[in-house]
Amino acid sequence: MQMEIPLLEIPDTVTISTELIEEEREVIKERNNPLRLKKGETVGAAFHEKSEKNQKENKGGSYKFKIAQKYKKPKTRGDKNYNKRNKKK
Repeated sequence: MQMEIPLLEIPDTVTISTELIEEEREVIKERNNPLRLKKGETVGAAFHEKSEKNQKENKGGSYKFKIAQKYKKPKTRGDKNYNKRNKKK
């Protein structure tokens, strides 16, 4: 493929523009991003202690203990009917 391509000169009637067409322009992807920092802004520390009103005290117990108390063992020990039958002997 040792073919030479002839070059043609541009006619004088054609105007050459320096303005870019829409496809050539740079695309702004994030036009109105509220999370993006502006120049000169700094971000503070990400971790901080909770305020006093939001501090919770560990009072012990959990959901498991609450359910265990709700469905606890009966106060009577053993089967009532079994004990009644064997009491007569």
